Amino acid sequence: MTFASSGQGGSPHLTAEIFQIATGTRLTHVPYKGGGPAMTDLMAAHVDLLFASVLEGSGHIKAGKLKGLAVTHAQRSPALPDVPTLAETGVKNAESGSWIALLAPRGTPQPTLDKVAADIREVVQQADVREKLIAQGAVPRASTPAELQRLIEADRARYGRIIRDKGLKAE
Repeated sequence: MTFASSGQGGSPHLTAEIFQIATGTRLTHVPYKGGGPAMTDLMAAHVDLLFASVLEGSGHIKAGKLKGLAVTHAQRSPALPDVPTLAETGVKNAESGSWIALLAPRGTPQPTLDKVAADIREVVQQADVREKLIAQGAVPRASTPAELQRLIEADRARYGRIIRDKGLKAE
């Protein structure tokens, strides 16, 4: 079977590598120059699978053009509540996902960082903001700068190990 990704060494490619490790399967990687061309070829049945973000796939899933097999996060996506997690389908230890963070230059005063983080937490808790984010495939969540740093470090270690073990190169 073939799997498409938005490019060699990117998050969707790494997610597919995690899936292969967890399942013991071997898939053939077909890297594209972006998610759009990969999605187009999936819908044309030129490739068998695509590891894509909820944002990229949810409209096509809701329109009946694609079948959502599983989400790779630990919990179901609020944007696709009927699509199970990998763990729910029997694939354990394969969680993977992307996130978006607000970063500041090194040396930004801590009170400024704390104020921005508090403001973001306040905004993300607003019902209309949450609804808009969920509709776009996001999972609204705010954290402290320290929590974000721990997440970055954990992801760097996890994905770095896969990159080294598989000899992957970003293109």
